[in-house]
Amino acid sequence: MVGDHVGADAAAVEQRQQAIAELNKSIEKHALTYTLLSDPHAAAIQAFGLAYRVNDETYGQMMHFGVDLEKSTGDTHHILPVPAVYIVGTDGVIRFVHYDPDYRKRMDPAEILKEANAARGN
Repeated sequence: MVGDHVGADAAAVEQRQQAIAELNKSIEKHALTYTLLSDPHAAAIQAFGLAYRVNDETYGQMMHFGVDLEKSTGDTHHILPVPAVYIVGTDGVIRFVHYDPDYRKRMDPAEILKEANAARGN
C-alpha cells in the first residue's frame, strides 16, 4: 500500500518506549511516506477505547515464545492495542472507524483506500 494514496496525509501509532530510534528505523527500512507516532504509555489507545490488558497466563505464553511485552513497550502495564483504522477529515471529524477485538482480523489496504476515497467524496 505504500505509494498508494488519495491525496491525504496518514499517521500510524506505535506503542513503543524506544520510540524515536525504532520509529526512524521503520521509516527508513520501509521508505514510509506517512507519519509514525508513539504511544508508549498507552494513553491514546486507552482514550480511543482500543486498549486491552494481556492476562498473566497469556503474558507467560508470550514470554515462552520469546515475545517480551515489557521489553518491547518499556512498561509493565501489559496493555496492547486493538488494531484500528480511523479516517479523519481535514476538519478533524472522524469519517470512518474500523476495529475488531480479534487482532487477526484487519482491514485490507484496498478497503482502507476505498473508505478514504468515500470520505473525500470520490
